[in-house]
Amino acid sequence: MATRTAGKQDGGSDAQVAAAGGGQPLPGPANPPVAAAPNAAGADQPPQGAPGAAQAQQDPPPDPLQQKLADLQAAQTQIASLTSTVTTLQADITKLQSQAKDVGDAVSAYTTALKPLQDRLTAVNTTLQQKLEVAEAVIKDKADIDTKIANEDNDLTTKANAATQAASDADAAATASSTADKAAQDATAAFAALKARPAQLTTSLSAVEALVTKASAAESQADYRTLYLYAQIATTQVPAANLFLSVDDYRAALLKAQGDVSTAQAAADDAKTKAAAAKDAAIKAAKVASDAQASRTADLVAALKNP
Repeated sequence: MATRTAGKQDGGSDAQVAAAGGGQPLPGPANPPVAAAPNAAGADQPPQGAPGAAQAQQDPPPDPLQQKLADLQAAQTQIASLTSTVTTLQADITKLQSQAKDVGDAVSAYTTALKPLQDRLTAVNTTLQQKLEVAEAVIKDKADIDTKIANEDNDLTTKANAATQAASDADAAATASSTADKAAQDATAAFAALKARPAQLTTSLSAVEALVTKASAAESQADYRTLYLYAQIATTQVPAANLFLSVDDYRAALLKAQGDVSTAQAAADDAKTKAAAAKDAAIKAAKVASDAQASRTADLVAALKNP
């Protein structure tokens, strides 16, 4: 017994003790349980990994009602988007169907009319060829007739060109009138601004003086940052010295601006009169060209009857 006790105190195993003393090992577990170390956060808290800690870290379960409301909102948003898409598609389809119907109706009408038109064209060409052959076999002055036709067509071309030129001149005159009118407006505005200069300078200086007052108040409170701010802003708003004309210079500037208004207004009136005349000429030239084109055949017939 003395031998086994000594063996255990020295840290030997039961087998070593038994070998040393010749007896059997003491009953009990081969590896006795080791006591757990205290939790670093404190003895009152469960160790990491314990059931209590896992439950404390879990999120609360979702609210079924809130989840269903969120699902409903998402579904309603999707339905609204799909409804908008369907409406757009329906509108596009209706438009395409209308366009297809327009084309189909036009093609159907053309198909119905094409054969009769082709027959009439063939008949006209055949008849004209026969008439020309008859006429050319009888008349002796075909060249003279061709010359009259060419002269008539040249006259039509001349009148058409004159109408085109008259329209171009009318456009140029209208542009010149607009430019002159704008110049008159600018001159009038400049004269008005010059007359209003004393009031404008008074307003500007009042605003600057208000800033200076605020700057002085800031200085009296030793608030130099605010003082600098107000002074800097006021500096940028001080009216330029060249705006303060002498009385004689101001009078001269007014007289010149007033004269500019009169000159510009007279030019605008003249340009407006010219534009109106050019427009009237263009209308008349266009009518002459149109009437000549409309009476071409009658004029040629009359020319042939009165050689």
